[in-house]
Amino acid sequence: MADDAEVRAIAFRASQLIEPGDVIGLSGGRMCTELALHLRFLENITVVTNAVNIACELVGLPGIKVMVCGGMVDLGSFELVGQLVDKALEGIFMHKFFIGTDGLTIENGLTNRSESEAEVARNFAAHSGQTIVLSDHQKFKRSNLAQVIPAQKISTIITTDKTPPELLQGFSELGVEILLTY
Repeated sequence: MADDAEVRAIAFRASQLIEPGDVIGLSGGRMCTELALHLRFLENITVVTNAVNIACELVGLPGIKVMVCGGMVDLGSFELVGQLVDKALEGIFMHKFFIGTDGLTIENGLTNRSESEAEVARNFAAHSGQTIVLSDHQKFKRSNLAQVIPAQKISTIITTDKTPPELLQGFSELGVEILLTY
């Protein structure tokens, strides 16, 4: 498990990519929950999420509109999953989709421990201009049950200098932007 300082650093760096007028997607999980806390200081953004806890963090804040995609609650992640999420995303476009990960490799791309969460995240990515992965150093070289998207579909990876450069090189060669934080 990533230490708190690493999670905070990655989330803060991710918040710097958000501009006024952006419509952003946020998946559930520790990284995106921390990112949501940084959004409190931004204005004129719209957040689309399927994570109940993230919606609760942001609802009612001035300058932030929140859209929650409905579905069944996954008790492990507080994410809403299922066909209702897919229907809610019909006709929606997000500039940037921020997602944490359970695993990240060149061979298998972005993966998740839950097939239902992976399906929702795949749909969010399909409705987004950019997919931005927030990953601590321990998630690299590990794959999980369900693929979200292949490595070449990732726009940007934000991680820390704890991640060995040789693990990042393959992503760079695919055209994925790598943003390191310290």
